[in-house]
Amino acid sequence: MFSTNTVSLTSCRTALLAAAAFAAQTLSVEAGSQYAQESLHPLRNDVTIRTLRFRDVPPGHPQDPFAAADDFFATRLEWVYLSFTPDEKEKTERIVEEGLLFGGAGGGQFSS
Repeated sequence: MFSTNTVSLTSCRTALLAAAAFAAQTLSVEAGSQYAQESLHPLRNDVTIRTLRFRDVPPGHPQDPFAAADDFFATRLEWVYLSFTPDEKEKTERIVEEGLLFGGAGGGQFSS
C-alpha cells in the first residue's frame, strides 16, 4: 500500500513538473517571437546615427553625416535639431533619397 501511494505521488509530481515545463517553454517562445512594430520604431538590425545639427563641412569630413552613414552602414539618421533653412531642407531630402529613415528632433530654432 505504501509503495502504491509513493508511485502515485511520484507520477503526479512528474506530470505537474512536465506541465509546468511545457507552460514555461510556451511562454518563452511567445516572449521571443516577432511582434508588430510601428513603422518608425527601429528594427533589431537598424544602425542609427545622430548628428544633432548639420554642419558646413566638406564631403568625407568626420562630421559629415553622409560619410558617417556610409562608413557605418547606417539605416537611420536621428536626433537632428532643425532651423528649417533651405540648406537643411536639401540635406533632409538627400537623406531620404539615399534610403535612410530621417527622424528630426523637436525644439529646433526657426530662422528669421
